[in-house]
Formats: sequence, C-alpha cells, structure tokens
Amino acid sequence: MTAEKPETKTESQGESKSGGNSGVQYITSKEGVVRAVIIVFGCIAFALIADVGYGDVIAWVMAAYIIAWVFTLLSYFFIATTLSTQMNCGISYETVDVCVSIVSFFHCLMASIVLAIYTCSQCDELIAADVFGFLLCIAYAVEIYFLKGNAPSSLKYLMEIKGILKAVICICGCTTFAMLDAAGYECFESGCDSGRTWAFAAYIYCWVVSLIILLLRVTPLADKISPIDKIDFFWSVFSFFNYLAASIVLACYLECKNFEYRVCSTRLAADIFGFITAILYAVEAFLLKGACTNGVSPG
Repeated sequence: MTAEKPETKTESQGESKSGGNSGVQYITSKEGVVRAVIIVFGCIAFALIADVGYGDVIAWVMAAYIIAWVFTLLSYFFIATTLSTQMNCGISYETVDVCVSIVSFFHCLMASIVLAIYTCSQCDELIAADVFGFLLCIAYAVEIYFLKGNAPSSLKYLMEIKGILKAVICICGCTTFAMLDAAGYECFESGCDSGRTWAFAAYIYCWVVSLIILLLRVTPLADKISPIDKIDFFWSVFSFFNYLAASIVLACYLECKNFEYRVCSTRLAADIFGFITAILYAVEAFLLKGACTNGVSPG
C-alpha cells in the first residue's frame, strides 16, 4: 500500500491541466495553445510601445506588459520542458501557475485601461499596442477559465461573478483617482479647489476599504469574519452614493472648454471612470443583497 501512493500522485500530476506526461502534450493542448497566444500578444504589445518610445505613465504600461510576459514565458518553459514536475515548494506548481495567470490578467487589464486613456488619436502604434493589450487580457481570462480547477480554495472567490466584479471595481476605482491626480485636482479657485479635493479623497477611501475587503475575501481571514457579506453589502451601497456624488461634483468643476488638451481629457476620463465605478458598486450591492438577506433571516 505504501508503494502505491507515489504512483497515484504521479498519475494525478500527469493528468493535471498544467503539466501532462510530456511537454509535447502540453504544447498541443488547449492550455498550451492559449499560453502560446498570450506570449505572442504580450510580445507584440510591449514591442509596439518600445518602437514608439515611452516615458512617464507609458513606461509603467510597458513595464507591466513585460513583467507579465516574462513570468508567463518562464512558466510556459518550465511546463513544456517538464521541469515543473521537479519543483516542490510546499504547494503544487499548478497552483503557482494559475496564480501567475490571475495576477498577470489584472496587471495587464490595468495597463491597457491606462494606455487607452493616454493614447492620442494619431498614435497608430500605441493604439495597436492597446488593442493587443486587451486581446492579451481576453487570452488570460480564457486561460484562467481552463485552469480554474487548479486554483487554491482562497482564490476561487476571484473565479465567481462577485469576485470578478470586486476586482474590476478596485481596478476602475484606482484608475479614477489616479487619472484625477495626474490631471491635477487643485484649481486654486474659490469652491473649485475644495470640490475637487473632496472628490479625490472620496474616491481614495472608498477604494482602500474595497481593496481591504477583496484581500480578506481571498485569504482564510474571511471565514473568521462571519458578517463579511453584510459588511461588503453596506460598504457597496455607501460607496455607490459616495462615488456618484463625487463624480457629479467633479463634473461641475471640470473647468475645461477644450478637451483636446491632455489635462482636460484626463480629468474627463477620471470623471467617466468615477460614474462607471458607481454603477459597478450598484450592481455589486444588488448581487450581495440576496446573501445579506439570507444571512439575517431566521433559520
């Protein structure tokens, strides 16, 4: 019986979606093909940016694409050469692989959104890079769907509708106040200065608490906080009204007559993302309402 256990473990590893009995099987599998497409799209995205030149925010976008591409390429190499079967760091390599895909997806999604805001209508290479960036995100999403069975139990929250929505809210919320900060939220006029500053602060503290809730959800700590759904629901409702009010105030104090200027277009983009985030908070509150009601109902 003791001799049979290693055989069973080897067999289960061989049947894993990330590994396979040989590198050829992985390369020709649907997971391997999607990973190859990700590598090609990622390389094209950052190569187009490098060809144009980069600086400031665009440099961060390029770095985000490169970091995701490098880790994805390394993981592809380890699995294709079956080196992943020899790695033992306390958890299975399949779990590490799906975690890399999840982090890379959100990293590239954030980078693509920022690049879309900072791309001009005449910048053909940057537009093409952004298109490949969003295609890259779609490919990562497909890969995560194929590998979701390898995800640890704590990260399976991000595979659910509520988890995906919470992550998108955190991305859009971060984009909102980041764009407002880049455009300048101070205007040094009576009323305008305090209005934009309040909107900036409202965006940030709603985002911070939402990010904390997301981190709690993907860790075992969420199981120790029994009313986590109720807390999440009430904070979603509060953040909806907060983001909505802040975006209305910001819209009143845009102080721009020509949105062709970078500052004005960035400020307008921040306001649009503010309204989008408010809508997402409303959808999240609607989804959490059922869980909250079930949690407080007798029996």
